[in-house]
Amino acid sequence: MAVAGRENGLTTKQRRKVALAAAAAYRTAMREFAAMSILDVWYARFDVEDALARLKSDLPKKAVRRTQARMAKARTRDSTQALAKLTTVTDGRRRIISDPPLIVPVEELAAHVDVGAVYWFLRRLFTGYARTLPAYRRRLAERSTLTRVARKVVGVGSVGTETWILLMEPGDGFDPLLLQAKQAQRSVLAGYAGQSEYRNQGERVVAGQQLMQAVSDIFLGWQSATPPGRRSAAFYFRQLRDWKYSAEIGGDGVLRGLRRPRPGVRAPPGPAGVLGRRRGGRELAGGQPVAAAEPAADPPRAAAQGPGRGALARPDPVRP
Repeated sequence: MAVAGRENGLTTKQRRKVALAAAAAYRTAMREFAAMSILDVWYARFDVEDALARLKSDLPKKAVRRTQARMAKARTRDSTQALAKLTTVTDGRRRIISDPPLIVPVEELAAHVDVGAVYWFLRRLFTGYARTLPAYRRRLAERSTLTRVARKVVGVGSVGTETWILLMEPGDGFDPLLLQAKQAQRSVLAGYAGQSEYRNQGERVVAGQQLMQAVSDIFLGWQSATPPGRRSAAFYFRQLRDWKYSAEIGGDGVLRGLRRPRPGVRAPPGPAGVLGRRRGGRELAGGQPVAAAEPAADPPRAAAQGPGRGALARPDPVRP
């Protein structure tokens, strides 16, 4: 919250207000969930429209209009929009567009990779992935055939991993499906919290998303395979796009409404007990992150200064 607020031009006082509001909302939601049955927690879902209605009176009219516009745009960011934007039809055949370096059809990489080997690898990967889906979803996925492939550049959090776009054509002539196969690596938290219970890192990612999300992508699945010329790697699949929405971070603490933490709510002693009822949890989330936003916003300067003002010490490992 503090780093994003800084990037949006908020003052230190405003960033602190945002961090405190988010911490207070999180703490309140955790207490509400802790008093609910596990099934009620599991079925709980966050409704953006309801949240905006609750917060509308506290927000500037301009912020409400921007939020409503972003919500409307989010509803268009689905697989249908991705299909229209990322594919084209040439001579009656659909193909993935070329937009280097972000998206490059594998045929354009022929000088660097064995195109046939890539298709063989991804078809094998897809076959294994489909087996990880529930039976009724597996039948839906297996109605489509892989026809085109493109390499996709990922965000900074996944640098060094492979990501592929798969164009799946159904046999009934209806709209094709765009899937993304993304390599999954060992969690950065493993060094602190211990090894994951899942041997396959793709399965770990899928299990985590299904635990945290009230409704996950119906094509979310995982599998391992060996890419051409490389070691075996774990991947997870999902539709290339589903509804995505980013809330506006403003000095009014609009993020109070985004408060549906689900995993681990009923695990003793529970995050609600750790955060406390009032000042402790608020100060924990309001003071230190605002100070930490300074080195986070200017990494070269922070590195030159070393572990000094505003820097966070490396935490002690979390014992299982």
